[in-house]
Amino acid sequence: METERLILRQFERTDKEACFENFGQDAEIGRYIPIFPVHTLQEMESVLQPFYDNQNIRVIIEKATGSPIGYVTADIPYESLGIAEIGYVLGSSFQHKGYAGEAVRRIIQYLFAEKGLYLIEAKVNEQNTASVRFLERLGFQREASLRGRRVDFASGARNNLLIYSVLAEEYFSQTQKGAWM
Repeated sequence: METERLILRQFERTDKEACFENFGQDAEIGRYIPIFPVHTLQEMESVLQPFYDNQNIRVIIEKATGSPIGYVTADIPYESLGIAEIGYVLGSSFQHKGYAGEAVRRIIQYLFAEKGLYLIEAKVNEQNTASVRFLERLGFQREASLRGRRVDFASGARNNLLIYSVLAEEYFSQTQKGAWM
């Protein structure tokens, strides 16, 4: 899969070093994603091991540099229900450049237009306000708040897990209006 500035593809073993440099060691990501930061290449390899053969996880490659800058997930636990859950990780130095929007929009397009799904959901720590705003800008609506389901690993505080979703009909309606471009 591609966007204007990105390639979304399966992870390869040769991605390990660049992943370690570009997002693996990122302590800011570790506030919300419990597998980060990693401290050695061996730890990075352990994190990536289950990603290599997983069709639902795509590394985000910046076309300009050819380097991995994060990843996006699209898990479809019950295909018969037509529901997927997305997730995304982007190294801090690559945030606020529109890369996450490009990658997530492309995955959403794939899930709705090519896979024919009904709904896509995303789960986010309530303290991750940047991610909350990002999902809302993409047209996701807040559905639920689950008490104490996440931990801020920097402070140790328990936080609520927010669940957001968007329906295919909402996506197609907004796409026709140019809102998802």
